[in-house]
Amino acid sequence: MAPRASRDALSRRVQVLDRNLPAAVQPGDVEAVHRSRVASRRLREALPVMHAETEARLVRKSRKAVRGLTRLLGGVRELDVTLCLLDELKGRHEELAGAMAMVRAFADQERLRRRNQMVQGVEALDPEKLKRKLTALAETERLAPVAERRERLRTRLAPRVMGVATAMDAAGSLYSFDRLHRVRVAIKKLRYLLELVHEVARVGTIRLVRRLKEAQELLGRLHDLEILAGFTRTTLGSHPSHAVELRALLDVIERETRERHAEYLCLAPRLRAVLEACRTDLDQRLAHHG
Repeated sequence: MAPRASRDALSRRVQVLDRNLPAAVQPGDVEAVHRSRVASRRLREALPVMHAETEARLVRKSRKAVRGLTRLLGGVRELDVTLCLLDELKGRHEELAGAMAMVRAFADQERLRRRNQMVQGVEALDPEKLKRKLTALAETERLAPVAERRERLRTRLAPRVMGVATAMDAAGSLYSFDRLHRVRVAIKKLRYLLELVHEVARVGTIRLVRRLKEAQELLGRLHDLEILAGFTRTTLGSHPSHAVELRALLDVIERETRERHAEYLCLAPRLRAVLEACRTDLDQRLAHHG
């Protein structure tokens, strides 16, 4: 596990965030918001793995700032996806265009509110100062020794795997938005750790990452449907005279939700197989990889 691999892995994440964050705070760049948020999550996973013990305080402060950035971006990203989902459904259900226009009006207002909060929050975080801290941490002399980084990756693997397993057990087979959301969050954390294992420890995890991404995207779709359903119910409460159209839209959303949940239940055994591969084969390869 060469020092350069670790430095480059951290530098890439810093560069992606730096390249996209300025555009993310400007109106209209949906993808920049998404890329900035993903980069912030990946940075949060990378920082505690690669720093030297002498940099622990700087890492804690930087990671806290990046976590705040993730949350600020998350609210806007959620509404961006909601609006995109409305556009997608409109293409398939033109008869519900009126109901979707009413829901969009509510979602647009909420997105504007969250975007204003995001812009203010990002300014308060001082992105240039954060960039300087993160860039400094990526310098070779501030990285932990090779063997220590590898052991940190291995140490973090077990709780990440357990996090997914525990969340899946709690979710069970009945639909529960909150419990499935926790499964999705746990999968993200494991996925970003496995990406680091591949980049930094040079241990192959691409197949495992691909399967986690499949599950993450499916659960993401369920999350997006639930958020849209919430906005639709809010709109229904404010526009009772349009109850027929809005309930028809809810029926469409809830029907797909049931279908996607059934897909998750079919996918769950494959996801558990990924967890088992992490517990056994991947753990052993990390333990013996030089």
